[in-house]
Amino acid sequence: QRKKMTFTYKLDDANPDDMNMRERAFDRMPMREMRKRDRRNTENFNFENTNKDGVVTRVNFHVSDISDDDLKRMPYVEGPKFEISDFNLVPQFSSGKVLLMFNMPSKAASEITLSDSQGKTLWTEKSVSSVFSKSFAMGLNGVYYLKVRQGKNIAIKKIMKEE
Repeated sequence: QRKKMTFTYKLDDANPDDMNMRERAFDRMPMREMRKRDRRNTENFNFENTNKDGVVTRVNFHVSDISDDDLKRMPYVEGPKFEISDFNLVPQFSSGKVLLMFNMPSKAASEITLSDSQGKTLWTEKSVSSVFSKSFAMGLNGVYYLKVRQGKNIAIKKIMKEE
């Protein structure tokens, strides 16, 4: 059952004399339905480092399964999905690199690819282990896609980096 909520708000550029107020009604989903929709297997990694001079550096990563819209924009991706587990991204502040680690369901041969939001491949690695670890430079803030292919199976994660 959906409920309606109405908010009254004042526009920032409104004339203070006429109090240009607006009302807008929003459809409101029940909380449990909203949680199901917004919880796309997400993880947040927030790091802070203070160097010897007292300079603070912050790095945040938001990792989620990709949406159907993201999938449509990617070059031809097909295959049954599988889950990677124990996913971790850890910035290495002294080297400026990021350490990526995760587990795969089996020791089958795999191909791991990281690409940017434009679809440009940044690196590709092959692995025959169920555990993957790689340290690499992840430059600018933005959206990245991690694609893991094991045989015909595929796992794709969307990574948003923000400093």
